[in-house]
Amino acid sequence: MIILCGLKGCGKTTLGSAAASHLGLSFIDLDALLGQNPRDLYRQSPQLFAQAEYKALLSIDLERDGMLALGGGTLENDSCRTYLKGRKTIYLMQDEDVLFERMRSTGWPAWLEGEADKRLAYHKVYEKRNKTCLSFCQYRLKLNDCTDRDLQGLVRLIGGII
Repeated sequence: MIILCGLKGCGKTTLGSAAASHLGLSFIDLDALLGQNPRDLYRQSPQLFAQAEYKALLSIDLERDGMLALGGGTLENDSCRTYLKGRKTIYLMQDEDVLFERMRSTGWPAWLEGEADKRLAYHKVYEKRNKTCLSFCQYRLKLNDCTDRDLQGLVRLIGGII
């Protein structure tokens, strides 16, 4: 199983599902396995969200061929990170400003909703998650706004891994 990591809005689902289709692989979006909307679940309780995310991750056979898109903060969950250690992971890197603008236009994630200075709060989370992804993931792909060129780069990278 190829595992796509990256911050919310970077293209894990969009590019991942297209690349999986191109390569004839199954595609799983971890957020879709949570049983309810990730934003609503997080609003109920960040701890409940983390538990649901880990439980969903455990339900996936990571030994089979396919591609899995993690949630934007999955690697902050110690249990998830431990479970995924040593797997084929790709960090889809996207510019911080691009990601922030995508969230502004599509709706703030639950962890950012109550923040007075959303830009500063996002920057702090971006820095932390970027550092985690850089240190955890085996492979990296710098994206340019989810273009066809990005898809081709991801397909080439995955083709070299599998």
